[in-house]
Amino acid sequence: MDRTGPSLDFDFNDIAVFVLVAKQRSISCTAELIGVSASTVSRRLSSLEEHLGVQLMSRSTRRILLTEAGKLYYEHCHKLIEQAHDAQDLLLEHTAQLRGTLKVLLPDTLDAIQLPAFIPQFARAWPDLQIHYDCHQDLQWEQHRDFDVALRWGTQSNSDLILRNIAQIEFGLYASEQYLKTRGMPKHPGELARHDCVYADLCKELASWTFHHSEQPLVVKPQSHLVLNDLDLAYRLACEGAGIVALPLTTTNSESLIPVLPTWRLAPVTLHAVYSGRTPPARVRVFIDELIQHASALKLNITRLGLCSVDLTHTGLQR
Repeated sequence: MDRTGPSLDFDFNDIAVFVLVAKQRSISCTAELIGVSASTVSRRLSSLEEHLGVQLMSRSTRRILLTEAGKLYYEHCHKLIEQAHDAQDLLLEHTAQLRGTLKVLLPDTLDAIQLPAFIPQFARAWPDLQIHYDCHQDLQWEQHRDFDVALRWGTQSNSDLILRNIAQIEFGLYASEQYLKTRGMPKHPGELARHDCVYADLCKELASWTFHHSEQPLVVKPQSHLVLNDLDLAYRLACEGAGIVALPLTTTNSESLIPVLPTWRLAPVTLHAVYSGRTPPARVRVFIDELIQHASALKLNITRLGLCSVDLTHTGLQR
């Protein structure tokens, strides 16, 4: 079909206006969003319908409904508009320096992905970008939306926020030599019910521990009167002999803590980047992309080799 003739002689902005009105279901709201009068929006819609030779919307004083032709047209055109916005954002990203302010919420210091090493690298790469890092523990963080991107552990609640996976982090159980000498080394996850545990309820994956062995997955709810929302504090308490704790393998100092149940593999926990909007600002996309590259370079999906082969003979403990 020849599409080069007068059939394409129309304003692309009319399509964009139609898509926005279809989303808003309101001419006045659309006019306010794009900064024009309601009569201008109506005129653009009429011009588009006249050009196409079909009625796209049924308009009344109280509501706007898409006709069957309008539904079909919207289904194709809204994707076209989104692609145009994406193309524009990508162009701006590659032709302009990142500026403004980027606010990042953190669940902890994220030593699991060596975030302290990433932060100065990213800052040096984008000197015109002001970056605020906030270790935010407020349970209402999602409702407040006072951030550009939030890094969060595990499964997140259903919402309109967008999630991108940063990395799959392997966890293991650890305890201090002092604690294990006093309470003994458990040989099976079922024995954890008789032990003090320190756990972080940052997500459901850390509130209950799922073990994998040669058998079916085994889920254990840690028994504890110490429940935290900070993995850094959980690590410190474990070092002080408070109990058994689940920690990222990549952050554990084997000289301070001893692996517990090393032949049982804990289910990995996903670290997510959470943000709002289908197309986030370039500063958010660049931050997430570079953090994923940084995490991938660390080869975070590691085996337990080396971390679980700790010599326990000097402690007098048996696995």
